[in-house]
Amino acid sequence: PTERKGPSRRPWPARQICDTGSCRCDPIPGTDTMLSTLANLSFVHTLHALPWAPQLLETIHMTFHSLLVGAFIVLAARLLGFGRDVPLAPLARLVFAVCWISVGVQVVAGGLMFLMMVDQYADNEYFIAKIAAIAVGLMLLAALQDRKSTRLNSSHT
Repeated sequence: PTERKGPSRRPWPARQICDTGSCRCDPIPGTDTMLSTLANLSFVHTLHALPWAPQLLETIHMTFHSLLVGAFIVLAARLLGFGRDVPLAPLARLVFAVCWISVGVQVVAGGLMFLMMVDQYADNEYFIAKIAAIAVGLMLLAALQDRKSTRLNSSHT
């Protein structure tokens, strides 16, 4: 097998090609057995067989990421004083609902993209830092929603 370098700059053997023509079917060197098992699930092989799957998943992931950011921009603009005629409490409830739905869709789409490329992401320090930042962001979102939900009904209306 030929050697190649991935995003983490660690070499690994070239992957075997399965019946679909693009699967990474062999065990992934240097990764946990659980990750190799996940990467070799039958539905992941099915995703590899669909040439449009990565692009569709990326489009869904980024669309809902944009929706998440846009929702927060609307809430931030309202908190800065724009659109004072819009009641803050109903707006915040809508924004938080949109945010959680968006996060859920991103987790599903991102998780499927991860499973399709476990060998590239499992030991990538940038990807691990991204997941850590997402975890912090989710904690902040939950804390903000909890804190603001009690205050929004009584103030900033």
